[in-house]
Amino acid sequence: MKKTRKKQILQNYFNLAFDYHVGAVALWQNIVPSDFLFSPVVFLLRHSIELLLKALIINEAVSDVYLDSPNGIVIMHDGRKRRIDSIHSLIPLWTAYKELALSHKLILDFSDIEVNVLEDNFSYWDNIDENSTYYRYPYNKDGGANKVEPIGISLVEAVPAIGERIPYIICNDLDVRYIKKGERHLFKVKELFDAAELLFSRVEILIK
Repeated sequence: MKKTRKKQILQNYFNLAFDYHVGAVALWQNIVPSDFLFSPVVFLLRHSIELLLKALIINEAVSDVYLDSPNGIVIMHDGRKRRIDSIHSLIPLWTAYKELALSHKLILDFSDIEVNVLEDNFSYWDNIDENSTYYRYPYNKDGGANKVEPIGISLVEAVPAIGERIPYIICNDLDVRYIKKGERHLFKVKELFDAAELLFSRVEILIK
């Protein structure tokens, strides 16, 4: 069966999101011992999620039969109407999707638990990188430095002394190291990967 224009656009969003996600996975698998890969991983993964959220909005915003261009779709953000291609914050995109979806049906395609997981993740990263620039540029639009929280991954050299905190261990197939600093950010990236997988599963249903 030939795909409708909308399904083809959703497929294109899905494909590009998948490419960004594969890039994030490839770098994440080498985060040990290459902790300098952290910022590229976050940017790639976050952009993948942004594309998936926009796919969900497109699906709810227009009919199955006709869609000229997704860039013309408008949602409310900061009290004014904006085209979705100009919005990069995750929570506003997620909120727009929820409002559109709930206006068409009684429940979302996500459980309450899934909604909480997604919103916790999106809020965390929007607080750090609201406009998807923090992990791309050393300075923000106002000229201030983007002081990305550093992480540190070191070789496990000795058992910690009594009274010191137990180190968080991270490993790949070839190496075992411990996280000196930034473990919260690393754990939140893992949760963001889980959120991406959840979104992929929903968008994949739409393009079949």
